[in-house]
Amino acid sequence: MDALLDHCGPTGAACLLFLYLHAFEAAAACLFPEGAEYTIVSDESLLLNDFPDGTTVILECANGYERESGSGSISCVDGMWTETDLQCKKIDCGPPRAQPHMSFDLSGGTLFTSLVRVICDEGYQISGSSFKKCYSTGWVGRAKCELIRCKKPPEVANSKNSWMSEGQPVYNDTIEYRCDQGFTLQGPDHITCSQYGQYDSQPPECSSVTTVEILTSQIITTTATSTSTTATPTTTQTRGASSSTDATAPRAETAPTSAVLHSEPEELSEAVDTNKNKKTGKTTLSSILVGGVGLAGSIVCFAMWSHKRKKGSYDTREDLKTELLQFHNTYSRFPASLSSANATAPI
Repeated sequence: MDALLDHCGPTGAACLLFLYLHAFEAAAACLFPEGAEYTIVSDESLLLNDFPDGTTVILECANGYERESGSGSISCVDGMWTETDLQCKKIDCGPPRAQPHMSFDLSGGTLFTSLVRVICDEGYQISGSSFKKCYSTGWVGRAKCELIRCKKPPEVANSKNSWMSEGQPVYNDTIEYRCDQGFTLQGPDHITCSQYGQYDSQPPECSSVTTVEILTSQIITTTATSTSTTATPTTTQTRGASSSTDATAPRAETAPTSAVLHSEPEELSEAVDTNKNKKTGKTTLSSILVGGVGLAGSIVCFAMWSHKRKKGSYDTREDLKTELLQFHNTYSRFPASLSSANATAPI
């Protein structure tokens, strides 16, 4: 204190008063104001070097926020800043600007820092960013929807396709293939450009007809060889009779024939079985007739023997030998004639 008084000299009291007031003002000044989460000090207030008591400062909304209510001014009172009445809210970017063949998924909202997903119509694909983000200046993220294109259709050997354009096929374009003459198509006859920029299937192949496995019904070829049948003349003489019988079967010739049967072996078998049945029927009829004649002769002989036995005498019946001999010759000739008839009958 004595040093201050010596420094101030005769006006020491006045000097002390000045120093006291200056120290009081320094004690009453405020520190640099700090904004809240969504407020900042205005650019004008940033130019101030100190904030003595009574100083007024303006606060503003931070980046990405906008004023909702309040003035935003605060004052330094007794070294403390007053409470601010400024209310800020997030900026709303609103829906993104519409573009051709494009839509957006807005489920995440449109406020500051929100993300929206870009969606292209069917047949189109995204070029650029698939998301847009809301900033203080608006939506950021470039994207557009381009028509889906496939590579030019692949060439297939021994074929032609329907694509005549110099450009590339686009979504849903269909290319058809046709094989050259002498070749057959293996696989689908067309391919289509899909929504993924690829064809929906592999192109077909054209194979030579001679190499293709062809399933056909079995062809059976039957060749009938020529057949000749000649019946030799047969002469039958009857003892005691002046007549003779000559039975000569005509010469029967069958020309060579060939028949092509398409999977009909059963019909051929039925025809052969029918001919066999005819021959069997004729043989059976001959056997029945011969058996009947033999049975009749046995009955006649038995009747004559019984009659002779009843009379009680032995009669040689020499007078009947001639008749019995004729009957026996007739019986012997009958089977031969019947066999000759069977041999000459056409089969």
